[in-house]
Amino acid sequence: MRTGVDIVDLSRISLDKKFMEKIACQEEIEYIKGYKTAQKQTESLGGLWAAKEAVIKMLELGESSGVSFKNITILHKTNGKPYVELNGVALDAFKSLKMKECDISISHEKCYAIAFAVGI
Repeated sequence: MRTGVDIVDLSRISLDKKFMEKIACQEEIEYIKGYKTAQKQTESLGGLWAAKEAVIKMLELGESSGVSFKNITILHKTNGKPYVELNGVALDAFKSLKMKECDISISHEKCYAIAFAVGI
């Protein structure tokens, strides 16, 4: 089992299109824009950032690995539970570590977002 955790200060998060596209794929952006207030959108984007960082840490991928936020997609089931889809460098690392599952938990509150990733 492997774990990763990350916390984000939401004051670092921008809803600017360029910033969002650096972090999120179109499906993730649509999910974020589904929230009616800028505060909720910021919390959601911060949670997404924290989740992707937590997965990167769980996979032990450093800056030199070539991993990007676009290699990790955080989607949501109909009940709201987030789940992870991997591609590229992140998927290669997941397979090389012989993992079968990756689970994620995300939480946010006014000024911070936090995520915890578990790989089995």
